[in-house]
Amino acid sequence: MNSTDKYAVILVRVSTAIQDYEPQKKDLIKYAESKGFNNFHYIETKESGLADLNNKEGYHLLVNFISNNPKYKTVFATELSRIARKQSILHEIKDWFCKNRIQLHLKDTGYSLLNDDGSVSLGGEIMFTLFGLFAESEVKTKKERFKRSKELLVSEGYSISGKRLFGYEREMDPVRKKNKYIINENESNEIRKLFTWYAKGIENENKNPSISVLRNYCVRLNFSKYTHSKRNLNKLLKEEAYTGQKITNNQRKNPNFVDDKNEEKYIVTRNKILYPQIITSELFELVQSRMKEKNTRCDKSNKHITILSKLLICKNCKRYFQGQYRFNNDGKSLCSYRCSYTRSVRSCENTSSISMRLLDSTIWSYIKSDIPAIWSYVVTLNNDFDKLEKEIENLSGEKFKLTNELVALNKKYLRIVKVDDSAFEYEEYKSLANGYKSRIDKVSKLENQLKERQLLEKKELNENLDKKVLKDIDEIEKSKLRLKDVVNRLIRKIELLYQNKRFSVIKIHLERGSAIPNISSKPGFYSFVIIDKFETRKIKLLKLMDVFEFDDNCFTFNNHVFNIDDFLNLTSESKLKFSKIFKMENPDKYYFKEIPYVKLDLFDQQDYLLQQ
Repeated sequence: MNSTDKYAVILVRVSTAIQDYEPQKKDLIKYAESKGFNNFHYIETKESGLADLNNKEGYHLLVNFISNNPKYKTVFATELSRIARKQSILHEIKDWFCKNRIQLHLKDTGYSLLNDDGSVSLGGEIMFTLFGLFAESEVKTKKERFKRSKELLVSEGYSISGKRLFGYEREMDPVRKKNKYIINENESNEIRKLFTWYAKGIENENKNPSISVLRNYCVRLNFSKYTHSKRNLNKLLKEEAYTGQKITNNQRKNPNFVDDKNEEKYIVTRNKILYPQIITSELFELVQSRMKEKNTRCDKSNKHITILSKLLICKNCKRYFQGQYRFNNDGKSLCSYRCSYTRSVRSCENTSSISMRLLDSTIWSYIKSDIPAIWSYVVTLNNDFDKLEKEIENLSGEKFKLTNELVALNKKYLRIVKVDDSAFEYEEYKSLANGYKSRIDKVSKLENQLKERQLLEKKELNENLDKKVLKDIDEIEKSKLRLKDVVNRLIRKIELLYQNKRFSVIKIHLERGSAIPNISSKPGFYSFVIIDKFETRKIKLLKLMDVFEFDDNCFTFNNHVFNIDDFLNLTSESKLKFSKIFKMENPDKYYFKEIPYVKLDLFDQQDYLLQQ
């Protein structure tokens, strides 16, 4: 061994596979030779400067090599960032250098870690910390600059990453040379229909469709395959991007959280992204509201039939009232409606309740008073047999496709069994096969329902349904199930606006499009009903048309304010006053009128048991 030999490690690191080691390597050799070194060992790595210590390949190669080759006591690097870019990791590496008396030379700054006696001076410590700070801040600055550039692009609708969002296509902008989204007309039309159906109901089909109902309807109408999945539909109806923009709120685990307790556990990114608009913000918010309310019109109770289930709205929290079933010792009904959130963790302040017998009877009285007009509108059959035939054809095609896929799955399993009768393979097959059978059963059931409906429509097309309903009205009043069906077909929602010992005020919204002749023809027609409970055995009901508004426990019309009892205690003087205000002789016959109260006899415990 030549006594003049001096040994050193040349440490070279690049961040990406496309970068070249050679320029760094040549410069470091030249620098080391200027300090008298002539024997070199090269450690070359391609890794991130932000990697934690356990994942720093270059550092571990260096430690292993010097442990087995003690004559190498010096390391050359271009700058401190070539070793690491995090101060916490740099100081751990520095401690290893100092403990083993390994000298570190940085070419670009001329910095040396150790003094001639192997110690680190105070100035050396400070300089090392400063260089480490510069290395860390440099990469943070680059990342921030890149982040700002990306945020600017997506806020202008360019370079939106990830999978293509249903409803759009990517197109290269000829000026910016960046990808942007454009509307896919076919898919966007389907999106508009799905949002409208979920918010407002499917015309002549289902006034409150669930995700499952929408999925089956998409199959019937041969919508895009993407909409044939409940998971996709649920995601679609929550996608804010369709309103024209959205704010992302993504989070991922911070890899430095374990090593550095000062780091946040999650890295959160929020970006404003611009999209071509497909639906209005109002429609989107309406759908979100319905989804939060889990807006299905089915009564989830298996014990009772609740006539106004999923119809009665709380004025405070806008959630549904639910039925409270109680009976006294004689079996007489003490049942009532109460806000479903009064006893929840996020409770509602509205603790008032209303008698179930009273309110159900009031709603039926309201319907019965105008049933010829209301019913004739709702039950008018849609003579569109071609459309129904096409839907049945689509369902039949879906069933055929699923059946063929199940047959192919069975054949595949038989081939697997011949080779290896694996329990795992069998369980996987059984799960997939059951999934296909379930879908086939559901599609078949829906197909049969449509065929039955088709036959029924053809059979009843020429029948006078008004007379049929009126003729059967006494029987309807004896059945909670039939009452619930009638009410749910005609009423969209009911709001309990006011309640005291004597009066209750409710607002009844008819189904969209329903209209009573000579009164109103605008969609979403509503009426107020004042319930006067002064005499328990003689309940009075007064219906007010939608020319009124109700606020602060008073009604208003053209800046005229009326108390509740103004309508109930009509004198000759008050009638004259009303005539002047409404500019007609008998406004009590058109704008407000008494309706007969029909007391339903379905509310005692024995009646309930008979109805279940």
